[in-house]
Amino acid sequence: AIMSKLQENVLSVKLPDENVATEFSTKSTVGLMLNGLTIDNMVVGGPAYNSGQLRQSDVIVQIDGVPVSAENIHISLLGSDVPGSTVTIMVKRGYTEAPRAAEKSDPLWFAKAGLGHPAGTLKDKPVRDASNVQGGTTHSVVLVRMATEIIADRRH
Repeated sequence: AIMSKLQENVLSVKLPDENVATEFSTKSTVGLMLNGLTIDNMVVGGPAYNSGQLRQSDVIVQIDGVPVSAENIHISLLGSDVPGSTVTIMVKRGYTEAPRAAEKSDPLWFAKAGLGHPAGTLKDKPVRDASNVQGGTTHSVVLVRMATEIIADRRH
């Protein structure tokens, strides 16, 4: 009796009848996962990943020729939110980050990397201001925005 009741309940469970894309608030994406301005990861099969030109720990310093901050990067990446439109991303690789004011009060801040911290050591403190990024090499990549539902289909 318990088993038939369980089967009845399990069979009567209704899954939401929604299009997968409705869980996204945008129509397009480049497939980047960010921590501040730092590329934390990329969606496999997404434009950023497929370009083969971006790496984890790259710091985005400009989008379409305009400097970005952690506060405006998502809006800048979204752009016109049209799948098939292009976006030019400029990143710094192998950079150091100038010490933040709070870090300057630490008497050992200068010993961590000479005048700054090497990329990757501030995982818990993401780069939020591109003007703090010093040195390294600059790479420019043009990506074509992909429809979010295509990315969603690849997740399943």
